[in-house]
Amino acid sequence: MKEALNAGEICRIFHISPETLRRYERLGLLKPSSLRERGRRCYALRQIPALKAVFTGKQLGISPEAAANCFGAGDLGGYLSLLEQQQQEIETQRERLEELERKSVQARRLLSGYQNRSGSRKEPETAKLDVVVYFPESIDESALPLLA
Repeated sequence: MKEALNAGEICRIFHISPETLRRYERLGLLKPSSLRERGRRCYALRQIPALKAVFTGKQLGISPEAAANCFGAGDLGGYLSLLEQQQQEIETQRERLEELERKSVQARRLLSGYQNRSGSRKEPETAKLDVVVYFPESIDESALPLLA
């Protein structure tokens, strides 16, 4: 069973360039476990999970420098905290996107209803809505989401 991977294999597995791998080495995120003939760098398989965590963090928006600061100080809790912050940001973005989706569905329903009443299908650039502004004595609260 293979116990180490060379630099080229690491680059192929993680879809990174050799320059990125060398940058991570300079930051202290990854160190060759050994050097083979002709100075080829090799990395122990046990290093892969930590490297995978760094690449996952990078995809989530955590800079390699921030990861290096945490790992260099032996602060795995700090890196976990960064991952949790990114997870919270993703949740916030998901909520925003869900709200935008709801508004999009409402707008399409509103326009579809107008289109069905007018009896003709018009191209968007030529369609005109007749807008009537009135001030009712009471407000239908079920229509409020359409105004948001």
